[in-house]
Formats: sequence, C-alpha cells, structure tokens
Amino acid sequence: MSSDNRNRKLVRQVEKETRSGKRDIARNKMELEREEKALVAEIKKYAQLGDKAMCSRLAQQLISLRKQIGQNVRMSAEISQIGTQARLGAAQHRLMTVAQETSKTMTAMNKQMDAKKMAQNMQAFQNASFQLNMKEELMDDFMNDFDANDVEAEDAVVNEVLSSLAIDVGNQLDKARVPTSSMKTESEKADFSDLEKQLEQLRR
Repeated sequence: MSSDNRNRKLVRQVEKETRSGKRDIARNKMELEREEKALVAEIKKYAQLGDKAMCSRLAQQLISLRKQIGQNVRMSAEISQIGTQARLGAAQHRLMTVAQETSKTMTAMNKQMDAKKMAQNMQAFQNASFQLNMKEELMDDFMNDFDANDVEAEDAVVNEVLSSLAIDVGNQLDKARVPTSSMKTESEKADFSDLEKQLEQLRR
C-alpha cells in the first residue's frame, strides 16, 4: 500500500472517530443542559420558600454543571480541530509527494538535455536562417536587374522603330522638296513636318 493510500485511510479513520466523539459530546451536553434547567427550577423553588441554605448548595451544583458544559464545548472544538489537522496533514503530505515526483522528473529532464548540444543546434539554426535570407536578397537583386534589362531592351526596340520611321519621313520630305509634275501640296508638306516632330518627341 502506498503512502498516499495509507494517509487517506488514516484520515478517514480519524474523521470517523472525531464524528463519533462529537456525537457523544453533543449527547452529554444535552443531558447537562437538561440538568441545568432542572437545577435552575429547584433554585427558584427554594428561593420562593426562603430556604437560603438549599439555594446555596444548588447554586454550587449549577456552577459545577455549567463548567462541565463549557468543557464539553471546548472538547468538541478540539476534536473538530484534530480532524481538520488530519486532513491538512494528508494534503501537505500529498503536496510533498507531488513536489518530490516533480523534482525527480525535472532532474531526469536536465540530465537528458545537453546544454552544449542545444547551443550548437541554435547556432546551426541561426546560420541556416542567415543563409536563407542572403539567398532571398540575391534573388531579389537578380530579378530587379532582369527587369531593368527588359526595360532597356524595350527602349532600344522602340528607338529603333522610331529611327526607321524618322528615316522614312525624311525620305518622304526629300521627295516632297523635289519639283515634279506630281508635286505635293503645301498642306501635305505640313503634315510630314508635324509627323517628324511627333516622332522626335517620342524618341525623347
């Protein structure tokens, strides 16, 4: 039988005995209180008869009886305290047992946990995290460069097209300046000039 079971059994036994003792004290107290009432009635009776000596003897008995009643009250309180102390003692013993078991568990865990190895694992984790962040930064830089190269390539293609258009417009203007039988009108020349200006603005 474990110590906890023994303690619980002991507490139950103590509580049983205290309940029995308190019942006995309560019965005795009731008997004493009945005797007290009877003595009080007797004292009143002899007081009315004027028997002072008998009243004095009965008063002494009443005082002694009331002392017994007071002792019973104190005994009942002490018995209740014994039961309470037994329960508290069992609870404290249980707490001590739990504390000991917890201490053993923590000691075993501390033995299994290698502080040096834990520090190495933490350092390895930090290094891996740092390398991952570096790789992410490199990928971001590469993508930014790639986007910049795309923009430059697009600009080059646009400029090339605009340049070819400018050449075509220049050729058309040159043809327009040559006097022929099919000479362009002044309004057509103005249209070519406006187109040339627009291409120049696009190139900017």
